[in-house]
Amino acid sequence: MTSRWRRFDRTLKRIAEEEPSGLLKWLTEVLSIPGPVTLLDANLSKELIDAVWEVDIVWRVEAGGKTFLLHLEFQLKKESQTRAEMGERVAGYVVRLYEREHLPIISVVIYLQRVESLPSPPFLIPSGLGGKATIHCEYGIIKMWELAPKPSWRTPIRRCGPWQA
Repeated sequence: MTSRWRRFDRTLKRIAEEEPSGLLKWLTEVLSIPGPVTLLDANLSKELIDAVWEVDIVWRVEAGGKTFLLHLEFQLKKESQTRAEMGERVAGYVVRLYEREHLPIISVVIYLQRVESLPSPPFLIPSGLGGKATIHCEYGIIKMWELAPKPSWRTPIRRCGPWQA
């Protein structure tokens, strides 16, 4: 991963940590989350049970009278993460977040670089006896390269993805 992309990843995480309301507003538009949407807590611990797992961003949010967690993963790696690995990773995060918070979860993987092959949600772990899946994990995908650049909010960090001025 080039240092340029690492800086972009760090910049997005910084925006999410320092300007969560603006990023949440943009995400509600991109994900078509019905409003009004309220950010209840942007300071949840990113460390998950077992301390080896850490998500990029997790917020407690309220929309349409329902409280849920919004979990974001910023993905830079082009080919090193196979389709199944990303699904497994998100499913692992979802299980651990639910175990800790006991709230519904919306997970979104935001791909920062063009990738030839993306995972196809949902991630499924089949039942040992056939039939329904033992684990069924839905998650959204945002492809940054497909979004039209437009400033959705003001931030002190300029020249970043679709938020370029």
